Amino acid sequence: MSFLTPLYLLGAMAIALPVLFHLIRRTTRQRTPFSSLMFLRQAPPRLTKRSRLEDLLLLALRALVLGLVALGFARPFVKADTSADAIAAPPARMILLLDTSASMRRDGLWEQARQRILNLVEAAEPADRVALLAFDRRPRTLLRWEDLDAMAPAERTARVRQTLESLEPGWAETRLDQALILAAELAAEDTGDAAAERIERREVVVVTDLQRGTELDALQAYEWPAGVATRVEIVEPAAPGNAGLQLVADRRALGGDLEPSIRVRVSNSPDATRDQFRLRWASAPGEAVSAAAAVVEAYVPAGQARVFSVPLPPAGQDTTQLHLLGDTASFDDILYVAPHQPVILRVAYFGTGPDSDPSRPLFFLRRAFADTPRLSIRLDAFAPDQPVAADDLEAYALMIATEVLSDLSAQAVQTALRNGGALLFAPSRAEALAGLPALTGLDPVSASEVRPTGYALLGELDFGHPILAPFASPAYSDFSGIRFWRYRQCDPDEFPSARVPARFDSGDPALIDVPVGDGRLLLLTSGWHPDDSQLALSSKFVPILYSMLDLAGDGLSPPDAYAIGDALPVRASSGAEPLVRNPDGGESSVSGEFFTATDQPGIYQVTAAGAAASTVAVNMAPAESRTEPMPVDELAQLGVPFAMSVAQRAADPRKRAVLANTELESNQRGWRWFVLAAAAAAIVETGIAGRTARRHAQPEGAAA
Repeated sequence: MSFLTPLYLLGAMAIALPVLFHLIRRTTRQRTPFSSLMFLRQAPPRLTKRSRLEDLLLLALRALVLGLVALGFARPFVKADTSADAIAAPPARMILLLDTSASMRRDGLWEQARQRILNLVEAAEPADRVALLAFDRRPRTLLRWEDLDAMAPAERTARVRQTLESLEPGWAETRLDQALILAAELAAEDTGDAAAERIERREVVVVTDLQRGTELDALQAYEWPAGVATRVEIVEPAAPGNAGLQLVADRRALGGDLEPSIRVRVSNSPDATRDQFRLRWASAPGEAVSAAAAVVEAYVPAGQARVFSVPLPPAGQDTTQLHLLGDTASFDDILYVAPHQPVILRVAYFGTGPDSDPSRPLFFLRRAFADTPRLSIRLDAFAPDQPVAADDLEAYALMIATEVLSDLSAQAVQTALRNGGALLFAPSRAEALAGLPALTGLDPVSASEVRPTGYALLGELDFGHPILAPFASPAYSDFSGIRFWRYRQCDPDEFPSARVPARFDSGDPALIDVPVGDGRLLLLTSGWHPDDSQLALSSKFVPILYSMLDLAGDGLSPPDAYAIGDALPVRASSGAEPLVRNPDGGESSVSGEFFTATDQPGIYQVTAAGAAASTVAVNMAPAESRTEPMPVDELAQLGVPFAMSVAQRAADPRKRAVLANTELESNQRGWRWFVLAAAAAAIVETGIAGRTARRHAQPEGAAA
């Protein structure tokens, strides 16, 4: 047996204290009653016996407690051999995690990382099992256990070198938490083979720059597997510091008299050595748009971030790249901005009356769906008896009906509704509800016309519903100014799985949301035209219509920019496969509703039959620009255990022996058994001491 901290054995000298206490002569226990001592001469007692030890069992227990505590603090461990060969690392199951995120594109990092991986593979023992994984936004396996197990050390190194030569860092953000969780599960899994029983070390070795933007949230709720340790091999760039560039707002969509510009945020890392930058539009790296394009000077001290307004290039010189000049690391110095184009949505209206008649619903719809710099809504009006094909209705984001439709048109609406469309049905009279089964395929419902005394108000509103959610704030939740002259009374219980977001003060439903197939029916029991209500004259009318458009499943406008790895929504006509042109010029067909191969920053162009071409800007995640180093202690605080590094294992023999002994003792943890034994001995000693004290307190001769 050896001890990691043998100086604590000196604490065993405290065993002498119980021996001394037991040798101290106690005062005479026997007492004799006597009337008075005033006539007796005082004399010291005469010792007739030598001091001798009493209660030997108690003495032994007390000495045992002190000895066990001293042994526990000395941290004992057992090793079969103390030679240099025994200090060598035992066979290991080792998973190598290589960071391939965008921040690894900084000068010098990738070369260091690949060399670190090769050094780790070369330093591995022939009996070690090695696997290689890469990670950025998500982890992926490059070499499995089976790929390297049967190889000699030289062949294994050559195979890893060949794999690394074909690998380059990408543009995605760093999700170290997901990679660590996957690697820990692979290292801890039981393969069931005999070789796994001989594995004494299970390690996850991460080669990364460990920048501040690394995502670690998933580790907070993860319980690390027992017996799996982690090492972090940190690579450092050739020059410290980095400035990042992110889009804040695109003022082109605001319209009005505002100067066409964009607002960007420039953030400078705390370890930066530069604080003077310039912002300039360019068509390619190093190429300015023109001399007329303004250059914005940006002063950002280290550790701070500031927002700047950048005017757009002159008319006719549209560009998509804004460059940050003067930065130490250039991997995140280009911001891609898509050419401004409004989103086009189509709305189909089925009803009577011209759009110039202010007494008809179509009059107010034309004015509510006005074009904006960001959104263009095409409102197509159809007569109730006008035939419309189901395929034609798939291009419409929202269908609106106020009358009973012809059989052919009603069947087309029902088909589009069940395929995921949305229908706003606002019957102009109670009899029009008789056409609802033809539109939806639902059972007929009973309805009646209601003309309240005076007027009706909205008395119950569900602001948790998506249509009314924009009005949840107290500043916008007042609907008391909208008066309803008449409405159609129906029972919402007659609709399957119906939800009532709004009711009148009488309790009757004002709006009913009913799922129909993959789509949804929005039944408005009162119209917005003057014969039915004042809804069209209210400031709530336009936001409600746009909420219905948003609920229909088509976002009113895409975000200003997407991040690497985000899915791009693709809209196309039935039977057509959209094409997506990548920033490098390659084209990919899309079979679903989303394009997910956004693996490089730049402008993506989506073209599809029956739809206008659209362009989308994809940029790096802002967190990847936070390149200042993160302390390794933050991983330890999240429960990630650490093992010895390669540098520690390669130290001089004496230090290597100390580190090996520390690792061996931490695995055995024999001190716990000594502490538990000391606690048990203390409990026994307490019981025996109490019984002995009661026996000594009993007067001699007092028989039970």
